[in-house]
Amino acid sequence: MKFIRNNENISIFVSNDYLQFDESKIENYLMEIFNKLKKFYFIKIIGYYHINLYIDKLFGIIIDMFKETDDYDDENQIDMEIKIFNDSFLYKIEDNSYFELNNENIILYFYENNIYVNIINELDNKLMINILEHSTICYKDNNKIINYGKIIKI
Repeated sequence: MKFIRNNENISIFVSNDYLQFDESKIENYLMEIFNKLKKFYFIKIIGYYHINLYIDKLFGIIIDMFKETDDYDDENQIDMEIKIFNDSFLYKIEDNSYFELNNENIILYFYENNIYVNIINELDNKLMINILEHSTICYKDNNKIINYGKIIKI
């Protein structure tokens, strides 16, 4: 689990290794994650949050939390509006490091002078780690890249 905090907004990256997602248990998962943030990072989640869950069956979940208000009397009170997006993540290659991208389980796109990797089936750990180390995960508005990007054949 990795998180990024920007003022009262938080993005949390949870891999499938950590959590096998079941939509019926979503509130339990979120409370477990909130408790870990409080216990290990001393971050209290209190108030009303808009929460967007971006789910990729191969990577895991990215949770974007936007704090609306903290006008609550009880310091343990959390209210949430949750939206779920099931979509494939893309990986924007960030540097010119070489690693093997000729793989039947990925599709490469060229869009606005960037290369994006779309993972369509599970990869071996070594390739997945290389992709994660040399890329930024894109999880919002990927349809324009997929629809208008040029597929690169290797």
